Amino acid sequence: DRGELTLKVPAPEGLLEINDPLSLETANHFIKRNHLPTEGAVAKKLQELGIEIASIHLIGSLKTARAEKQIPQGLLALDESWYNQQHDFELELEVTEAESGKQAFQTLMADLNIPITLAPNKIQRMMYTGYNNYLAKCSPDKSANSERKAEQCSYDTYQTYFNRMENWSDNKKSQAKW
Repeated sequence: DRGELTLKVPAPEGLLEINDPLSLETANHFIKRNHLPTEGAVAKKLQELGIEIASIHLIGSLKTARAEKQIPQGLLALDESWYNQQHDFELELEVTEAESGKQAFQTLMADLNIPITLAPNKIQRMMYTGYNNYLAKCSPDKSANSERKAEQCSYDTYQTYFNRMENWSDNKKSQAKW
């Protein structure tokens, strides 16, 4: 078992993934302390984007087990994911060219008689369910005491991030997973 820190950055076609491999011990250390490493490829990219690493807070976690098989069309990957009391699967075809990859995936799915469902990616699904779980636990009240105001601050941070993610998602619907 191993951990990985992944940053997904919008790119002209889909998302650019930047990864830092982590030991499970190191990953758990960062999760428990609610902060990111200040070194590595992810930290470097965040700095290039002008994002302060200290301003990023944990708002959810996602565990994925992946099975991969190289096929003529590309790398076929089946992801099994667990997040926020959810458990789901996602089939992906990783390719070097988006349009031919889309056609290859559609043909593969038709050959296997599997319907194609456009869906948010697994990180977005984790975010949506985490946000909904948060709302179920907390109904913010700005007129409450200071403890509640601290919770409101946490809610505002979550709400801001969720809105940014949803706006980005709306702008990228044409690049949804096939």
